[in-house]
Amino acid sequence: MKSKKLGFYILGLFFSVVIFAFGLGLAELTGFLLLKFQIPLPFIASSPKLESKSPTSEMRFKIKSNVDSHVKYANKLNIVDITLFNLGQTWLPSHMKNGLQINQPNIQMEAIAKWKTRGEPVYKIKLQTDEVGRRLTPELQTSIFKSRHLIFMGCSYTFGEGIDQYETIPYNTAKNSAKDYKAYNLGLSGGSPDETLAAITRADFLEKIPEKNGIAVYTFIDGQILRTVGDYRLVAKWIKARPLTEKNSAGQWVAERTWSQAFPVRVLLSNIAAKSYVLKWLKFMWPIPKEADFQKLAEILNEIKKEYHKKFGAKNRFVVMFFFEFGKFSQNIIPYLEKYEIEYLDYSTVNLGTLVDKDPYILNHPSAAATSVIGQILAEDLGLKSQSETVSNF
Repeated sequence: MKSKKLGFYILGLFFSVVIFAFGLGLAELTGFLLLKFQIPLPFIASSPKLESKSPTSEMRFKIKSNVDSHVKYANKLNIVDITLFNLGQTWLPSHMKNGLQINQPNIQMEAIAKWKTRGEPVYKIKLQTDEVGRRLTPELQTSIFKSRHLIFMGCSYTFGEGIDQYETIPYNTAKNSAKDYKAYNLGLSGGSPDETLAAITRADFLEKIPEKNGIAVYTFIDGQILRTVGDYRLVAKWIKARPLTEKNSAGQWVAERTWSQAFPVRVLLSNIAAKSYVLKWLKFMWPIPKEADFQKLAEILNEIKKEYHKKFGAKNRFVVMFFFEFGKFSQNIIPYLEKYEIEYLDYSTVNLGTLVDKDPYILNHPSAAATSVIGQILAEDLGLKSQSETVSNF
């Protein structure tokens, strides 16, 4: 009798698994078709309107924001042949340094991204790194000795995805600044404050900078908070191999382990979930950033500021720039920046399309036309056009 009941239980379990698998497969097929034929969600929540707190940007920019204008352009590009690229991002040849995967030093290479339907290149750029592994920023041809540094930190927006070395934000800002500034590009493709902290504490990214006075700018975009909290889609793609910032026994934020080392089960589940067509169609995001995450991000930025001041002195300014159109989380982070007395420039409501004649984006990153304008704006708003520097918030 007992064996008969057990048989019914096993049979019931078997059919339950089959029905679940069939339902899941049907849902995935539906999700695949919805994505293939680009059938949108029934509704899409609109982003809240934000007010800029940067005095200079408030005065200059009285325009209507259209955050999604570049997306239609970017979706036209189906990249198929990318030299040493992955997912349309520039992944430079790397090596391990103090347990951290970082750009190889002294690289000289050419990167080409091509259209899928035509053989024409989307872009063809030169990539060089210096003796530390930072992307090289060409020297401006002036006879003036460089006595001050201009250090830029951030992700691929700083690095300069799809543009040449003389077209990046660091280069253009230095070009429009007083002639004694030398620019350094510490941008990391797919990077975040976590990875920047690891790069300067474990990979010597602040070394070999002889100018002891100057200013550091950290460029923030919304995607970086998703990298900090470990959004499952990004964990599955590249974050799993990137540094995870945690507090040590002394209460300091340190980046000593990768996501894979810290959360192997979560990484496995993220790899599975990221393949779901249903979740892609739903544009499902997890985890959703919460207040504690914004505070953590500000604290990590404060640690970066401390490391910068430890190396160059507290008299030098550290400024966070909330990037044009990509800063809807700025209002969540700014109160914590003010708590730690971190300067900021908030351009999150500014539409780059109104500032340049050409498309401001290439592969969803600032184009050369956009970075040229951004360099002019930053040089003015940071007070770098003259020998004296101005303070934006404090």
